[in-house]
Amino acid sequence: MDFLKKISGYLKTRTAVIAVAILLLGGLGYYYKNLLVVATVNGSPISRWSVLSQLEASSGKSVLDSIITKKLIEDEASSKNVSVSAEDIDGEIKIIEERLKEQGGTLEAALKNENMTMEKLKEQITINKAIQKLVADKIAVSDEDVENYLKQIGGDIPKSVPEAEFKSQIKAQLQNQKFSTEAKTLIDSLRAQANIKYFVEY
Repeated sequence: MDFLKKISGYLKTRTAVIAVAILLLGGLGYYYKNLLVVATVNGSPISRWSVLSQLEASSGKSVLDSIITKKLIEDEASSKNVSVSAEDIDGEIKIIEERLKEQGGTLEAALKNENMTMEKLKEQITINKAIQKLVADKIAVSDEDVENYLKQIGGDIPKSVPEAEFKSQIKAQLQNQKFSTEAKTLIDSLRAQANIKYFVEY
C-alpha cells in the first residue's frame, strides 16, 4: 500500500509539473509569438521562417557578401591599428544633418524614408570611415590636381560661385572619385587574399 501511495504521489507530482511546464510554454509562446509568427490571414498564421527563407533566396547572396566585406574591412583595420572614434561618427552625422537641413529635410525623416535605424547608419559610417583611413594616402587631392582637372574639362569658373568655393567642390568631387576607385581596389584585394569558405550556395 505504501508503495502504491508513493507511485500515486509521484504521478500526481509529475502531472502537476507537466501541466505547469505546458502553461509556461504556452505563455512564453504567446509572449514571444512574433519570433515564430509574423502575421495571420483569416486566422491562418504566416511563419517568420517562411518570410526569412524567401528573403534569403532573393537577397541572401548580396547580404552575405556585404557581411563578409564588413568583416574583412574590420579585420584589416584592426591589423593596421586603424580605429574609428565616436567623434568621427558624430562629426559625419552632423555633416549629414547639415546637408539635409539645407535641402529642407531632417535626418529622422531620411532614415525613416530609407527604412534605416540610427544604429545601422552609424555602422555604415564606421565602415566607410575605416576604409577612408586605410586608403588615405591614395585619395589625397592637391591644388595642382584641381587645376589640371579644370584645364582638362576646359570649363570656366561660374561667376555666381566664389572661385575658392568652386575649387573646393571640385576637390571634394575628385576625392570622392579616388575614394570609390581605391575602396573597390582594397575590397577586391582583401577578398582575393582571404580564406573564405561558403557552406551555402545562393
